[in-house]
Amino acid sequence: MTPIVSPFPQFFDLDGSPLDAGSLYFGALHQNPETAPIVVYWDQAGTQPVPQPARTLNGYIVRNGSPAQVFTPLNYSLTVRNRRGAVVAYAPDSFASAMSAGTGIYGECRLVKSGSNIVLQPYKGTRLTIDGIANTVPDGGVSLSSAGLVDATLYYIYAFMNAGVMTLEASTTGHVTDPITRVETKNGDTTRSLVGMARTIAGPAFVDTAAQRLVASWFNHRARPLSNALLTNAPSSTTTYVELDASKRIEFLAWANGCADLAAFFTVTNPTSATVAGAIGFDGLVPEDAGGFAQPNNFIVQTSARATKELAEGYHYATMLVRSTGGTSVWQGSATVGERCSIVGTVDA
Repeated sequence: MTPIVSPFPQFFDLDGSPLDAGSLYFGALHQNPETAPIVVYWDQAGTQPVPQPARTLNGYIVRNGSPAQVFTPLNYSLTVRNRRGAVVAYAPDSFASAMSAGTGIYGECRLVKSGSNIVLQPYKGTRLTIDGIANTVPDGGVSLSSAGLVDATLYYIYAFMNAGVMTLEASTTGHVTDPITRVETKNGDTTRSLVGMARTIAGPAFVDTAAQRLVASWFNHRARPLSNALLTNAPSSTTTYVELDASKRIEFLAWANGCADLAAFFTVTNPTSATVAGAIGFDGLVPEDAGGFAQPNNFIVQTSARATKELAEGYHYATMLVRSTGGTSVWQGSATVGERCSIVGTVDA
């Protein structure tokens, strides 16, 4: 006996419900179906063209209110939109998509530093959408070295398929949202999907430490700890804010509209009744509000500062800023944790 199989494919909305009042656009292979449509037919003989977009009812393509089949003599691209016009799915190649794991937006991966390389690792699954198709991130990940890159340069990291092999590329070219698939892709090349960014240090080399968070994953990013501290005493008598020590900055990468949350803790002495103040600065000497101040009067005192800031996408640093109204302040540094000026926090990367 032969099992009964429905002759009518069913489409689903973004929330998993049957796609009602949806629109299906059929187009030329690897093109935008809405601007490069092809003729599809209600009948296998190819005599009854389907007006585009084809419409859906309860997930089924319908003709005069009843489920219907659609026929095409060629492979095609397909865009599916819901009643609100949002893209539900895009398939650049109907055959390849049918053979793949699906055509949704998948990012079951995370970009991390491993050894001297950066590696795209599977995370809570193995699928990654590239060029409209869900591809598999290998169990061992996809690795990229810093060879051939330039020192102190921000690179966006893209994944693409090279003869069926998932490959990473570092590029200074920024990213855009593909208007069809809604996947974040390389500007000017939709075959490359954004997976992260990294900024090189001298070498060139990749680095990802609490003081230099210079690898950021586009998918599944999370709060990463930040910290740096003063190791030796630093005298200062300036009355305007200066960096306590430029070598004790925290460097990090932020995605657009991402937040960095920082706190600085200052231990200081001054032989006069002058007021000493500490604050946090982002990318320069402008202090953020919520700084702290004290009057040492020849005692060792402590104060603190806090700053949370939404930042533009790219490379940033946070630094400890200090000033005194008189005398020479000695800001305490030490190799002992808890007995030194320090800056700590988190960034979403």
